[in-house]
Amino acid sequence: MYINDVLRTCDVLCPNEYSDEEKYMWCDEVSAMIMNEHLKTYDRVTLEAGEDGSYLLPEGITFEMVDRVIDGAREIDKRDFRSYGIEYYYGKCGRFLFPVRNRVRDSIDVVYLKKHEPIRSVMINSTIRFKRNGFYMPNTKLIEGDIITVEADGRNFDDIPILAIEAIDADNGFITVPDGTFDSVFSAGETEKNIQCEIKRIITDETICGAPYDRMYVDYVNAQICYYQRDFDTYNQHMNLFNQRLEAYQAWLQQRRTQDKDGKMVNWI
Repeated sequence: MYINDVLRTCDVLCPNEYSDEEKYMWCDEVSAMIMNEHLKTYDRVTLEAGEDGSYLLPEGITFEMVDRVIDGAREIDKRDFRSYGIEYYYGKCGRFLFPVRNRVRDSIDVVYLKKHEPIRSVMINSTIRFKRNGFYMPNTKLIEGDIITVEADGRNFDDIPILAIEAIDADNGFITVPDGTFDSVFSAGETEKNIQCEIKRIITDETICGAPYDRMYVDYVNAQICYYQRDFDTYNQHMNLFNQRLEAYQAWLQQRRTQDKDGKMVNWI
């Protein structure tokens, strides 16, 4: 189910005045819970030792996300870090200290739990410099592949794909869209123009789980709406439905997981 379908269903079932951004936040709470507790997905990054022998975690990866360290052929579980002399310093930009005497090689691989990426609800209302095939934007949160709508110079441009983003400097970038997209706002001979506009990213995100369990998003958002409307009886009804669907989803996942005693994957990357 698309997240926007969740929002529209909730608006029908529980009429409300809450913004889409607030409902996206509630949907994110469900997605994050599912990702962190039930659909754990891991990634790995290779770190090189610094001059002081420590390892700096990349931006966006915290120590809480780390699951294990791979040193050569050894996999060291986080619970065993102290046995290998591995320490972590929060005050040093997220650095590992792994004594040379206890490691096999200089570089190590850190396996970490991937977190749910919040829905990017991007809306800009500003004066922006346009070209016929794009526009300049400061501090953009848009990425390549996004679909946007633009209202500029009294005209609406719908379903515009972002083809590329070129960094102009540390704070500004040029957003490239298909050639000729904005021809209608230019006079003959004009190549650039400052225009007051509104730009909005079209939310195309989907629920983490599929049908029929995706209805738990509707239950949860409806529950939050009722809670803040102080309709606690209806809140309890929606939360009971949410918990029932969550338990059914947990059981469905458990049935499809390969148990350690049944088999083990080898030579995986």
